[in-house]
Amino acid sequence: MILAFKTGKKQTLFTIFFAFLSIASNVSCSDDNDITTMTWYQDLDGDGLGNPNVSMVKGTQPEDYVLNNTDPDDVKIYNGDYLIDSQEKLDAAEQFMTITGTLETRVSFRTDLRGLENLESVGTLLISGLFLTGGAEIGRSSLETLKGLDNLTSVEERLAINKNPHLTDLEGLNKLTNVNGNFSIDGNIILTNLNGLDALTSIGGTVYIDTNKLPNLEGLNTLTSIAENFTLVGDIFGSGQADLVSLQGLDNLTSIGGVLRIQFNTQLANYCTLNNLIITNNGLVGDLETLFNGYNPIKQDIVDGNCSL
Repeated sequence: MILAFKTGKKQTLFTIFFAFLSIASNVSCSDDNDITTMTWYQDLDGDGLGNPNVSMVKGTQPEDYVLNNTDPDDVKIYNGDYLIDSQEKLDAAEQFMTITGTLETRVSFRTDLRGLENLESVGTLLISGLFLTGGAEIGRSSLETLKGLDNLTSVEERLAINKNPHLTDLEGLNKLTNVNGNFSIDGNIILTNLNGLDALTSIGGTVYIDTNKLPNLEGLNTLTSIAENFTLVGDIFGSGQADLVSLQGLDNLTSIGGVLRIQFNTQLANYCTLNNLIITNNGLVGDLETLFNGYNPIKQDIVDGNCSL
């Protein structure tokens, strides 16, 4: 703007004052000492449209914020991967109904996942118990329960619940009906039951369950089908601590699209729960592979009625 100074003291002062107001109306100061600030709107789903109800005034564009404010449903769908490694990240995910990518938890700051009650579906869910922190140090999960995932009904790709040293059960997954990809439960050293999987009916990939502290498989009672291989592994290191004595919980399993492997369960000598799968429904497509259990029948043994010692 060019200022034209005219003769006369009052005229000059008025012209300067007017120019100052004109500039000041478009300029403000921020905490970051920016000269020009703008209102940015939260865009958690990454579609370029912002939520008019969540905004920030700043001179530079904050992460996950845009100038547009025409997406009031922004917080319901998060497109991409989301890592929960702080209370702030957990709080920010409170309104998510869908996460299309991978939701990973690295929770060393609380014992549950309360705050995720609106979540209904995720692409992949990784509940990680051991993880690298900012440096080379290993972080450990403090999760004791999965409460907070109470309305999760579907995992579209993969579910892994691995190496959570304080996890006692799977309560919180009670509405989960299907996992469309691989499913693993491994290295949760005090997990003594599968309670919480009460609604799970189908798994669209492979299943791997570390049975080391499980006396049975109760909790999988509504599971009817597994699309690929199913592996149950107990005391793989030979410490003699394998606790699995029964396959109860697999009573309603009618279909396995691959091999059923049962290994290193030194106290397991009764496979009669598999009669429904192998005899009644002829639903085991692959072989029954048993190794280092209390009893190691083959598939034909079950068919012949020799399901236990």
